[in-house]
Amino acid sequence: MTRRLKTPAVPVPQTRASFESLATDLGAMIRKAERIESLAADQVAQIKLKAKQDTAELEKRITASFTALAAYAEANRSDLVPEGRKSVTIAAGVIGWRLSNRSVKLQDTTEEEVIAWLEQAGQHQFLRETLELDKSALLADPETAKTIPGVTFAQGVRFYFQPLDLSERTRASTVALTEGEAA
Repeated sequence: MTRRLKTPAVPVPQTRASFESLATDLGAMIRKAERIESLAADQVAQIKLKAKQDTAELEKRITASFTALAAYAEANRSDLVPEGRKSVTIAAGVIGWRLSNRSVKLQDTTEEEVIAWLEQAGQHQFLRETLELDKSALLADPETAKTIPGVTFAQGVRFYFQPLDLSERTRASTVALTEGEAA
């Protein structure tokens, strides 16, 4: 049995003045949090940019070295890897060859053309039909949808607070209602 987390008790304003004061404080806290998050995002972006700049030359050297290593290994595969093996351990690590995953490629045709051909040829085992619940249709016809076992509707009432100088960010609390309360 899972334990429910209780919402901590908070003091509720008792007067309009304390309500207004709390709203002012909340707005100040939200603005401060926004400034801190913005500053952190700027610092992270600067760190990532510096790391990218610092490793750019190294990445070029890594790519060149790997390409050279692969070219030598491919040309000397029979000398490097014993018969019947796909990899070998050398002083600096392990080299080897792996098969990639198989994939389907379409050449000189479109997927629609292949689907049409498969349908005409009766090769339905190569076609996939996806069935899924159309929730938009259920919402559009709630009377019929209510007769379907397991289908219910949920709707919540949402309290929100938006400080006057913030146009996009909203702190919200959602309270779920049962179907009868949502009417």
